[in-house]
Formats: sequence, C-alpha cells, structure tokens
Amino acid sequence: MNKLFKYFVIAFFLPVIANAQTQELFSISEQYTVAGIDVLGNSYLIKKNTLYKCNASGSIICNYSDKGKGVISHVNTSNPLKITVLYAESGMLVVLDNTLSPIGNVIHLSELDIYDPVVCCAADDNGFRLYDAASGRFGFFQWNGNMIRQSVDIRSQFQNSFIPDDMVQSGKYTIALSQSEGMVVLDQSENIRNIIPPEKGIMSVGPDGFSVAAEDRISIFHPETAEESFISFQNKGIQKFYLHFPYLLVQHETKISLYLLSTQ
Repeated sequence: MNKLFKYFVIAFFLPVIANAQTQELFSISEQYTVAGIDVLGNSYLIKKNTLYKCNASGSIICNYSDKGKGVISHVNTSNPLKITVLYAESGMLVVLDNTLSPIGNVIHLSELDIYDPVVCCAADDNGFRLYDAASGRFGFFQWNGNMIRQSVDIRSQFQNSFIPDDMVQSGKYTIALSQSEGMVVLDQSENIRNIIPPEKGIMSVGPDGFSVAAEDRISIFHPETAEESFISFQNKGIQKFYLHFPYLLVQHETKISLYLLSTQ
C-alpha cells in the first residue's frame, strides 16, 4: 500500500492510532443509510429520501427533505457549513448549511453541461467539485455555477467506465473512490496525480485520507507519510463506514453505530 501512495502527499496530520480504543456513543437499529460524518461528530443519515443530522448522542437535530426533486443520490458532509446534496436523476444540486437549510438557489446541472452527475463535494477553494460520468471528467465550479476548470477524460484508465461511490477533498487533493474500480487522486488544478487499484475490504475516503476495513481492523493510511496505522475493530457485517478522527460512523448489517476513538 505504501508503494501505491509514494506520490500521494497531503499536508494533513493524522494521529497515530495503532492502539486506539473504541467507545460506542450510540447505536440505532432503524433502517437508515449512513451518508457522512463531520468534524464535530454529527452523523448524517438518510431514510425515505429525508436527510437527518444527529448529534454525537444520536439525537436528531434537524432534517431536510424535498421529494419534489427526486431521489437523493449522493451527500457530502466534509464541510458541515456547506453540505452538498445531489439529485442525479433530476440533475439538481442543493447546498445546505449546518441546520440543513438550503443556501442560495438550486443549481441545475444541465445548464452547466453536466448530464450524468455521480458524486460531488464542497471544495476548500470556494466552490464545489463534481464528476460527470457522461464526459468522464471532474470539474471545479464556483457556487454560482461558473465552471473554472475540468480534468481530462479519465475513462480510458478504467476500460472506458468509472463510476465513483464517493468523493472528498483531503488537504490539497481530491479523492474519488469506487469500491470496485479503485481511486482517482487529483490536485487542485484537476490534474490526475495517482490512480490507486481497489483494496480487499470496504474502502472509505474522508478528510483524513484513505482507510480500509478488513478482517479485524480498520487500516488508515497517513496522508502525509503514507505510513499505516490501524484500529483494532471487529469488521464482521460492516457495509459502509466514515472516519473523521476521533469519530467513526459504521453501518453494520443490522444497526448503525457511532464510535469515539481514543489513544492509550
């Protein structure tokens, strides 16, 4: 793994957590789908096309729903003040504040020549990034919809198809993740810096970098040094997880749990 990351350098500090202990903060058995976590330990869950924000105790703080726009296809919560909610079928993007209230106007992606949006995330440089499967390109846009730049068509690197499951900005880089096809790492100019093959296990990307849940641990790859740390964690039944140290949000087969990580 370190070999794969030798060109992947991000100026971000992740604590060494090889001896981290996990404390379960809450667990729910209702049929939600995990959508993300933020730096404050707030969890974002989807149920019946409604997005819920829960605090670290599991209590619902607020929610957002607009069923007239269609089905929520992707949510990015890495910036808790500008949460992106993508409606791929209707080609709409909504930006929410920390109370899950819409900010500004709905962005109609077809007006930006985006016809098959898949994933989107807020960017540190005052805008958002989005991947369009129709063109195979990543684009950086201002919040008013103006496109600043875009990447080359990356589909030739993936046998003419790349459908990411998630995307996030981590330091100076943007990482797009496909569980089946691997990851694409881009710099702030939308240049492809690395293509990383898929790993055995459930993969996740977040502001802290790239992590993999396999067997009895979650491995975290330090985004600055590429060194591996890990959390001893029973991964049986994990379907999806989000890590934003010191919080770990896990979707198991029968429940969703939030954990607090602490070092010895």
